[in-house]
Amino acid sequence: MTSIKDKYEEYRAIEKENIEINKRVRGEVSRYQHKIKGLNDTNDYTHIFENVIGAYTNHNRDFEYQQALVHLCAPFVYCIKNEYEVYYCFTKLMTTLGNLTI
Repeated sequence: MTSIKDKYEEYRAIEKENIEINKRVRGEVSRYQHKIKGLNDTNDYTHIFENVIGAYTNHNRDFEYQQALVHLCAPFVYCIKNEYEVYYCFTKLMTTLGNLTI
């Protein structure tokens, strides 16, 4: 079993920057936040969405970005404090879904 520190270090090492995907993620996060009534949180989570989805798509090069990734990632972003934990939960969900076309 991988330790928390190992997972943290592994996540830090993954390239998260993807200019094209980050731009698309920002747009979808903005639309998502406006759609969700009662989301009165003033925190800006956009960078977490960008990092987590960017890391996922960079680590899984054969997987194409799709808007639904923001919706699938959102519960983890809003409920989990640590970004690397968000990433691993999101990755586990995607693995469980078998990378189906969304």
